[in-house]
Amino acid sequence: MAQTFEIGQRVQITKGYGKPLGKIDKYSKILDAYDIEGDDGYTYKSIHSSEIALEKNNE
Repeated sequence: MAQTFEIGQRVQITKGYGKPLGKIDKYSKILDAYDIEGDDGYTYKSIHSSEIALEKNNE
């Protein structure tokens, strides 16, 4: 089951791209895909919800 995220949440892309961290910028309901503004300055577009996980806090 796909997870849902909110705009502004901190996430990590779990497939490809070197697993960058960033925050949710936009969501496409039709595609069930997110645009993520990466901490590296790059915007990752159309990332499916199954390829995203909430950022884990280092304990």
